[in-house]
Amino acid sequence: MGKHAASRKSRAGPAPNRPRPAMQDIWIGAGLFATVLLVYAQVRHFEFITLDDLSSEWVLGPMTRRGITLPGLWWALTSGAENWWFPLTRFSHMLDCELFGLNSGAHHFTSVLLHAVSTVVLFAFFRRATGDLWPSAFVAFVFAMHPLHVESVAWVAERKDVLCAFFWMWTLWFYLRYVRRPDRRRYAVVALFLCLSLMSKSMAVSLPCVLVLADFWPLRRPISIAASIREKLPLFALAAAAGVITIICAHQGGAGVATFPLAMRLENALIRYVLYVAKTFWPANLAVYYPYPASIPAWQPLMCAVVLAGMTVAALLLRKHRYLPAGWLWYLGTMALVIGVVQSGWQAWADRYMYIPMIGISVMLAWGIAEASRCWPRTRTPVTVIGVGACLAMAAAAYNQLAYWQNTETLFARALAVTDRNYMAHNSLGAYLLDRPGRLPEAIGHFEQAIRIDPRNAVAQNDLGLALLRMDRLPEAREHLETAVRLKPDSFESHNNLAAALLRTPGRMDDALAEFQAAVRIRPDSAEAHYNLGAMLSKMPGRMPEAVQHLQAALQINPDFDTHYALAVALLQIPGRTAEARVQLQAALRLKPDSQEARQLLRQIAAP
Repeated sequence: MGKHAASRKSRAGPAPNRPRPAMQDIWIGAGLFATVLLVYAQVRHFEFITLDDLSSEWVLGPMTRRGITLPGLWWALTSGAENWWFPLTRFSHMLDCELFGLNSGAHHFTSVLLHAVSTVVLFAFFRRATGDLWPSAFVAFVFAMHPLHVESVAWVAERKDVLCAFFWMWTLWFYLRYVRRPDRRRYAVVALFLCLSLMSKSMAVSLPCVLVLADFWPLRRPISIAASIREKLPLFALAAAAGVITIICAHQGGAGVATFPLAMRLENALIRYVLYVAKTFWPANLAVYYPYPASIPAWQPLMCAVVLAGMTVAALLLRKHRYLPAGWLWYLGTMALVIGVVQSGWQAWADRYMYIPMIGISVMLAWGIAEASRCWPRTRTPVTVIGVGACLAMAAAAYNQLAYWQNTETLFARALAVTDRNYMAHNSLGAYLLDRPGRLPEAIGHFEQAIRIDPRNAVAQNDLGLALLRMDRLPEAREHLETAVRLKPDSFESHNNLAAALLRTPGRMDDALAEFQAAVRIRPDSAEAHYNLGAMLSKMPGRMPEAVQHLQAALQINPDFDTHYALAVALLQIPGRTAEARVQLQAALRLKPDSQEARQLLRQIAAP
């Protein structure tokens, strides 16, 4: 009888005055933290990835690279660039640039530290909420080490994942404190950390629902679901506001639900719900990008719908074991936002989408095994051995998967090895090789493969045009760049590159000017766009004042040597502006003291 009483106590809600954590808890938390650092230590040698790390404005764009500035903070708070509003994520990248410059290893390690802390807080939450040590440790270990989570941690552009999870875990922790002793101040702290999570990634809009689930299990609060929801109405309001902002940004940026037909997205969602569970148990052939299938056999979504319905009914029927419906609904609910019904991007699915949803699956597994071991004590030893073996296998698999993320070439070569017709992998690998000496023919080969798979891929058309331009194959370059502009008229890169090609084509200067002007209209905050237009105008009779205006605009955005020097040269062509030119040359020399051309020009116009 004593054994059964202890079992009931371990499943009960938290005691009002639980003693301070035992040394065992502290050692396990420290071990989890150290394990993350040990397995992920190799990231300190990793490069940035061309996909998003180097191409997205909010990761390492001009504003971010400046570090912490007042204009940058305002931009981080108000910008919905590239479809998303996550000011705290932008701020974290700015802070990294302020502290570490462009040291890629340091940027990577920031994500690792956030992941390690999140792991420990997740363990502490379940441990204090349930009183169960080893199930809590197992759930935290799965979160820390599962190979599907490598993408979120090892990809600098996915800082939003780890930052959102970091504040998500703290929200859970502070909610636990609020439940033990409810008061307005503790509720306000919960709301604050929910806001921080929402400002890191919009996926946190599901967090208030998770708190309702937490009332059911593991907290086992003696309140109804309706009362739990009423208590969290302010939190739901915060989540709704963040959701509206995200929808507005996505709509303005051109993202939405029309990427693929709705029927195909629904079929894919049903399949992916089941596939993610399968990948949780057998995480083989992982890739950074999974292309959408050309078609989906009807039997696949039907079979998956039956499996999902059966698992949902089973979990609800077994509600006596509260961790089962709580874990399953955690998985279904948090995954719903990223399952692909509302499509963002062209991928069929992504490893990173399991970063938070997998917690629900691991909860079901951990507490299910623990309860089975209590019912059948003879299974404890083999279960322990299998559990330890699974944890070691997970850590080894994560370590091996991590190695593919060391640079763009290893990452996308792996994607091509484990997927079929992966135009994104071909194009991204080509973009990486494009700037590697002597590897331009390889880059062109990958771009051509991407276009063969998807001729309407505007990015691949643009990149192939740029590569051909660098090889002085002007007619072919213009053809692909014009195709890119036709396929994606709002592409800054395509207009900019087409302008460069037209500039080198006899008799096409007016067309080149029109393309540069289009690039500025599309991206008026681009220093490159203003610089290119200003540099071209400075070579056209009677257009020098306009050239100066654009070069000054470029200088305000990115004050580099080339822009200072070009502006000085332009100012010297306008009577009475020699003093301004002198100032620009002096600024240019401060950035590049060994520039002989700038120093010589400054001597020529030196004041008498």
